[in-house]
Amino acid sequence: MNGKNTRKNNQSNDQSNDCSTEIRKAKIKGKHDSTHNMTGTVRGAMRYKAPELVPSNSDEKEVINFKPVLTSACDVWSLASVILQTLTGVVPYDNVSQDICVVWYVMRAFRPRRPQVEELTDEYWDYINTMWGQPGAPYSRPRAEEVYRSLLIFRDTA
Repeated sequence: MNGKNTRKNNQSNDQSNDCSTEIRKAKIKGKHDSTHNMTGTVRGAMRYKAPELVPSNSDEKEVINFKPVLTSACDVWSLASVILQTLTGVVPYDNVSQDICVVWYVMRAFRPRRPQVEELTDEYWDYINTMWGQPGAPYSRPRAEEVYRSLLIFRDTA
């Protein structure tokens, strides 16, 4: 397990199997060079991280003192990246093999490229881009409620 295997962090399902609810330090081996951390903090997987959670300035003092703020706009960015992977089977920034190099793309607010798969229609791609918002403007992303309504429409018209 992960060192957090306490009674509080475990539950049993209907078949009396123990189910750990502590995923803060869980790791999933990805296709690329490192493991992906699943976490409720800013230290999540770079391929799904909103650009505002990474310092964009190369000034050492600003980087050292950088304090990211988690917002629902960050969640919308990440959800767009998860939707991209779900629809295509391709991780964001799939053209970058080293996760550490993804930082360079995220720091510059570069978006993941569009995978060339049939399942990713122009309509889906456009909405993923809407969820990513305008570069440098997290407030331009739709609110979570709007995303939810839009996803219901996509589901009902699929």
